[in-house]
Amino acid sequence: MVGGMTLVAVGFALLALAPANPTYVRDILPGVSVQGFGMSMLVSPLTGTVLAAAPSGRSGLASGINNAVSRTAGLVAVAALPMLVGLVGSAYQDGERVAEAFGTGMWWCAGSVLLGAMAAAVGLESDVRRRASSSAEHAGVPAHHP
Repeated sequence: MVGGMTLVAVGFALLALAPANPTYVRDILPGVSVQGFGMSMLVSPLTGTVLAAAPSGRSGLASGINNAVSRTAGLVAVAALPMLVGLVGSAYQDGERVAEAFGTGMWWCAGSVLLGAMAAAVGLESDVRRRASSSAEHAGVPAHHP
């Protein structure tokens, strides 16, 4: 998951670096491709983690909540990100302002995804430690705590 999120952030960064008048193959395709590859590495493990964390009788509920959170995040990004980067009202009529806002928005997205990657890394590491400690205690082996 962390690797996937990191690639998504790299994809956003590549898009942020696109010039005001980009060409698709040179300036857009690389960022979108890296982002898509990162998403393919992220979504399946994320879904598996969500479902594994839920009690077996609640896996349908966990899946529904995971889907709802994903959809809501997409809606918030579409609705709030333009305002966050100053793209409101007649600003959409100024190509230069749209290009600048796009780049700024992509940097915001890259930063957000990197924060998510850090949170996932910390959470997954603590979960691995907890499971190792629990397994060792069930096996009668004293757990090693650094």
